[in-house]
Amino acid sequence: MKRFVSFFLMLSMATGFGAAPSVGQSGSLTDPSSAKLCARLYLIYGGDTPEYRQMLAKAASLNGQTLTDMEAHIEESAAMVRRAVAEGRFDEADSRLVFNNACQQGTGIARPVIKTIPKFEPDAAARMEAEKAAQIERIARLQAQNRIQASAAPAYSTPSPAPTGASDAECTRIMNEGVERATSDMMKARQWVQAWIKMGAGGSALGGDYVRNGCNVINSTINRVNAAQCPGEYASALERFRYDYYIGLPTGGQMNCN
Repeated sequence: MKRFVSFFLMLSMATGFGAAPSVGQSGSLTDPSSAKLCARLYLIYGGDTPEYRQMLAKAASLNGQTLTDMEAHIEESAAMVRRAVAEGRFDEADSRLVFNNACQQGTGIARPVIKTIPKFEPDAAARMEAEKAAQIERIARLQAQNRIQASAAPAYSTPSPAPTGASDAECTRIMNEGVERATSDMMKARQWVQAWIKMGAGGSALGGDYVRNGCNVINSTINRVNAAQCPGEYASALERFRYDYYIGLPTGGQMNCN
C-alpha cells in the first residue's frame, strides 16, 4: 500500500493535477483534481466508453465546469501524456498503476477495459531531441547577440550618433543592457520549460512569467533608446531581437511577446 501511495503522489505532482485523491468518510472520491486525473486515464486506456463519460461528468461537476469545457481539457491533457510517453519523458507504468487502483476507489464508476497502452517511440523521441536542440540553438544565438560588437553583427551595426541625441556609446550601452537582461530571463524560462516537459507537460507551461518579463524589458529598452534620441537603427535592432524572442512548446504553441 505504501508503494502504491508513493506512486500516486509522484504521478499527481508530475502531471500538475495536485495531491492524491481525497476520499471522504463515505469512501467517495471528492478531490476535483483527482477526478480530472482519473477521467484522463479512463480516456487514455479505455477510450470513449460509458465509464469514461461517467468519470468525465463527475470531474466536471466537482470542478464546477461545463461538460464541454472539461472534455476539451481532458482530451488536450491526454494527448500531451501520450506524447510524453512516446518521447520517453514519462513512465507509462506509473499511470497504469493509478488507473488500475486509485481510480476505482469509492467512485461508484467501473474501470473500463484497457484497450490501448501508450508506447515509447524512438522516432518521436528523436524528434523531441531535435526540437530541444533547435530551442537551445536559438537561446545560444540570443546570448551571442548580446556579446557581439556592433561592428561584427549586421543586426546590431553601429549607426552614426545623432547630433542632438545620446552618444553612440550610450545608445549601445542601453541596448546591450536590455538584451542582457532579457536573455537572462529567457534562459531561466528555458529551464522551467524543460522541467515542465520532463514532468509530462501537463496543464499550463512553466516559465511564462520569465518570458513576459523579458518582453517587458525589451519594450522598455526600445522606449529608452527612443527617449535618448538614439538613431532609429537601435530600436529596429531591438525589434528584430523581440521577434526572435520565443520558446516553442511541445503542444505546438509558443511563449512569445505577442
